[in-house]
Parts: sequence; structure tokens; C-alpha cells
Amino acid sequence: MHLPGEDKALSILLAMLDLLRKQWDGPYARLHNSSYRNTNCRASREDLKTATWAPIPSLVSLNPKMLNGWFCEYCKQSNSTAFTVGQQARWEELPSVFGLPSSGDITKEMECV
Repeated sequence: MHLPGEDKALSILLAMLDLLRKQWDGPYARLHNSSYRNTNCRASREDLKTATWAPIPSLVSLNPKMLNGWFCEYCKQSNSTAFTVGQQARWEELPSVFGLPSSGDITKEMECV
């Protein structure tokens, strides 16, 4: 079964918007958190937000190694943990973005076959 071109384009656009929202609320949530202690880290947070979200938001999976050089050691570790947890949650939600069953449900279905 295939979707007509217009429906396919709309589905892709809606999925992208959903992924951007999930990215903003998940792995990137620390970037709009004002709890950074260090002035340099607050400035780095703003720079990283701008690089990622302006002028057009992009779907980018932040690798914690990307944070090297941007933040102090405390913030790097804290961000790395938050990004890793957020990325795992987004990965688990990915099938639902496209209207598919969860990976656990797919695994169960495959075991029944």
C-alpha cells in the first residue's frame, strides 16, 4: 500500500514537526534550562541553541562529544547524561511518530509468526 504523493508529503512534514518538538522537549531541554552556573556555559548554551535552531530548526542528534570545548566539566557531564537519556527516549518513540507499533510490539508480532 502506498500513499498518494500529497499525503506522503504531508505525513513527512507532520512527522518532522513532531520530531522537532520531541527533540526540543527531550535531548535539547537542557539548552533552554537556565540552571547553568558558569557565565561561559550560559553563553555557550545560547550559541549552541542558535546554531541548532536558527534560522531554521534542524533535526540533529547531539553527540555528547560535541559538547567538548563548549562547557565546563560539570556542565559537560550533566548535559551528556541528559542528552543520552533524552536520545534514548526519542529513539523509543520514533515508531509512533510514523504511526507504527512500538519496537516491543513489533518484536512480539515477529515471535508469533
